[in-house]
Amino acid sequence: MEMYTTEAIPTTDSPPVAKAWAVWTRRHDDPDAAVAGLKEKAAEGGADAIIGLRILFNSYESGRWYTDWAAYGTAIKRSGTRTATPFASRG
Repeated sequence: MEMYTTEAIPTTDSPPVAKAWAVWTRRHDDPDAAVAGLKEKAAEGGADAIIGLRILFNSYESGRWYTDWAAYGTAIKRSGTRTATPFASRG
């Protein structure tokens, strides 16, 4: 899955966007898990890429220090592309 922090796909030869929708996820103490969860949600909807990727965090204390990680962006499906296969879970 392609991921971009820009608000558009940074190529001129990309097919037009056929569908776009917001995706987000939140995880505790693991930014990589937040990004992986975002990719999974986008893939479930058939996305080819995520644009406008943003990662936020919030630290707080409740007996110990915790950090919440949130990732969000816009999932897109390009016209004329095959539907993406959701990532298989690994146990």
